[in-house]
Amino acid sequence: KRAKDIEPLARSVKDAGGVYFVPAFTGLGAPHWDPDAGGCLIGLTRGTTRAHIARAALEAIAFQSAEVLEAMARDALHPVRELRADGGAAANDLLMQFQACTDGNIGARRCVSGRTRCRLLAERRGN
Repeated sequence: KRAKDIEPLARSVKDAGGVYFVPAFTGLGAPHWDPDAGGCLIGLTRGTTRAHIARAALEAIAFQSAEVLEAMARDALHPVRELRADGGAAANDLLMQFQACTDGNIGARRCVSGRTRCRLLAERRGN
């Protein structure tokens, strides 16, 4: 019911259970630029729960950000070494941790998967 409820719900499962969410309600923006694309939720099974969908939604945010960062690095011919996040989403530790783990070159939160170069700096404003 509230945005802050998504983290504990998403944490209640170890992964998204094969569920993927593409939030393209008004088309896909950068780096795809397809205004006619539609959103989708795939990988649903009888075992899919609200928690899997919540986790897939958080992962979708990180995946979309990672795609933009990869395109920026490719266009600039320079790797992105640090990523800073603020706003409401920065308060979601699961999202920030997953974002840090989506790319081994970005980054003081370290990726728990063992990629020591992976860091994400989340700035919490007003918290």
